[in-house]
Amino acid sequence: MQHVDWSVLEHSHGPATDTPGHLHALEHSPSETAREAAVRHLWDSILHQGAVLSAGPPAIRVVTTLLAEGRAHPDTVEEIVGFLEKTAWCMDDWIQWGSQAWMLPLVVDALAEGYPAVRTLVERSSPDDAYLYARLLGAIALLPPLADRREEAAALVRTAMDRSTEPRQEFVDILADLGADVRDLLDDPDPVARALAALVHQDDPQARQVILDLLGGPPVERLPTARLVLAALRFRPSFEEIAPAACDFVRNNSYVVVDGWGAVTRFAFPEPYFPDRPLSDSQRALLEALVETDRVWSSGDDEARRVLEDCGLPQDREACRALATWG
Repeated sequence: MQHVDWSVLEHSHGPATDTPGHLHALEHSPSETAREAAVRHLWDSILHQGAVLSAGPPAIRVVTTLLAEGRAHPDTVEEIVGFLEKTAWCMDDWIQWGSQAWMLPLVVDALAEGYPAVRTLVERSSPDDAYLYARLLGAIALLPPLADRREEAAALVRTAMDRSTEPRQEFVDILADLGADVRDLLDDPDPVARALAALVHQDDPQARQVILDLLGGPPVERLPTARLVLAALRFRPSFEEIAPAACDFVRNNSYVVVDGWGAVTRFAFPEPYFPDRPLSDSQRALLEALVETDRVWSSGDDEARRVLEDCGLPQDREACRALATWG
């Protein structure tokens, strides 16, 4: 840090002359107030609404070193890791959007240089902090300069998963982002881990069966039901197999039409309803869910009216209620 001329660098609120003091506080300050201010400085000034200016790369190198050498104050470790992880994800956004071309390579290089240190942190992590460092490793390994390290990173994340005190489900998305095959988790005792693994491998017959079994089973806390329902629509089981979960999806995702309740309704009515074609029990249950859901009828969305029209359903709530009851 002593070799950086901070006076010529900037963060989002002006010259970075205050940055060295905040970085020092992350390591040494006995004052909780000073440490909190230093953490805010990382999030509000160094990384501000996804933007990083010239003070960013040296600040990234400093805080990575603090973590690697165990010098960061214990109160600040989680926030520093979160800051680095968020910055890495923002760089991924910059790459996709073609933004900030003048700063992008500098920030990416600073993060990528920290990969060996973060790898060591994962290798040495305790069960309590294995997930914290695995998340950071996964985010950094997605940067283009580290494309050839992703298989290694995934292997390290797996070892962290096996010893972590966090549920295995927390690691599935990290592994999937790194391109790892997670089909072994389709048999995991944790239903949420099974669900997330199945969503990664939706073309696998076993994964599809896992999705159907979870949708047809009892409620599970934190189960990504909405994602499972939409996945099931893509591989087209019978509507009866997913109807209870699909009806709950409609009630809980009524603010989305095209990829929400509209997709479910179109799936349930592949052919428009006609009075001479009796409703199935599952179709009737879906109509009841639609009728119960205020947003379906109050949004004024043209696409909502189009869904009902295409499915041969009344665009009036009371008429739809009558159809669900008597149709």
